[in-house]
Amino acid sequence: MFYIYELALRSLFLLLSFGCTGLICYNYRKDLFFILLLPSFQTNHPITHLIFTNPVEVFKISIFIVLLFTFVFWLPYLLWNTLDFMRPALYTKEVKNMEKYINGGFFIFLLGNLATYYFCLPTLWDFFSSFEERTQLIDIVLELKAESYFDFIFDTLLLSNLLLLVYFVFFWLLFKVSNLPLIQAIISFKKLFYVCFLLIGTLLTPPDIYSQIVVFTSLVFVYEVFCFLFIIYQNYKLYYRFESDNPKLIG
Repeated sequence: MFYIYELALRSLFLLLSFGCTGLICYNYRKDLFFILLLPSFQTNHPITHLIFTNPVEVFKISIFIVLLFTFVFWLPYLLWNTLDFMRPALYTKEVKNMEKYINGGFFIFLLGNLATYYFCLPTLWDFFSSFEERTQLIDIVLELKAESYFDFIFDTLLLSNLLLLVYFVFFWLLFKVSNLPLIQAIISFKKLFYVCFLLIGTLLTPPDIYSQIVVFTSLVFVYEVFCFLFIIYQNYKLYYRFESDNPKLIG
């Protein structure tokens, strides 16, 4: 009975915190609106104006932006409350493992969204807006609706987060299901990793081979550097353990 009361109390606190965060975000909705326009300002084709054809269109977009940022700011509190509620029923080792997974997942979530915001969105916008042409015969001009632009932003962020989730779960299953040590698992499934990198590069970049090659090469480079550094670290640990067990041989 006590846990039901605690669950109800925590749910109330979560709802209150979500509501307060939403009110704060709504108060700064114009600044949040501008933040989502920044990726276009980092390109050669910045947005100068947006149009809307429905009186409630901008209001709906503002509400959606407020809910999006409210969820991002509210997510750490939700994760902390969930772990804190489950803590009495878990062993110390299980609590530490959950903290490690939550912290790692949230860090990957932030890192992935920042990379999408600062790299993928400007690259995509620069590519698609480059088809705008002004000639002596005809002008091909992009008259962008506000709803269309923010749909483009939200769809890109949603796709990147889905890929991050798949990537995170794939790594976790690889290391937990396979009975191989970490470095052996990474090396043994190298071909599978390369295919995943190719899919990520294809889905997160414009439909041109140059961008896909850049993203794919970057992911492969990070992967190979990680393998190299991990092998050095593993060898250092083995050498340090051998030195501790056999001080006379080393001397």
